[in-house]
Amino acid sequence: MKKLIGLCSVLLMVGLVGCEAAKTPDKAASPEKGGKQAAANGPATTAGAGNQVTAAAGESETHFAKVISEASFETDVLKSDQVVLVDCWAPWCGPCRQIAPVIEEIAKDFEGQAVIAKLDVDTAPGISQKYEINAIPALLIFKNGEVVDKIVGLQPKEQIVAKLKSVMGQ
Repeated sequence: MKKLIGLCSVLLMVGLVGCEAAKTPDKAASPEKGGKQAAANGPATTAGAGNQVTAAAGESETHFAKVISEASFETDVLKSDQVVLVDCWAPWCGPCRQIAPVIEEIAKDFEGQAVIAKLDVDTAPGISQKYEINAIPALLIFKNGEVVDKIVGLQPKEQIVAKLKSVMGQ
């Protein structure tokens, strides 16, 4: 098991795979274990486009991606009249932190045209199970309440944008 975890760690560092959704709390970096908590995906209190939040370093930054929850998923995603890209992530996931700025750029670029949302899979096990999120980061693209495309792992912004535009009919 330790060899598998070591191999996964190496692959994660070079960006060849995403984080496996089979996660345990002891894998998360925590202050008690000498790690740093990841803030790259924004705090869980970020509520939507253009929100001002206080960054970990005390600086103010704007988040364009809408943070959603299992409770708001139906309203924010399934009943949306726009195409919705959902970034399924977790705070302990290195590749998720790497793709977070790209998701924010896409959210800013597509503001008013599509909904770009973030879902912490650790707090939404029902959604993770329903949509078979087995590795993260995973990007689900919804249209009319149905998943029409899925992107797993680190991908270049251009590829994500191309798939999003394709679903939007652009």
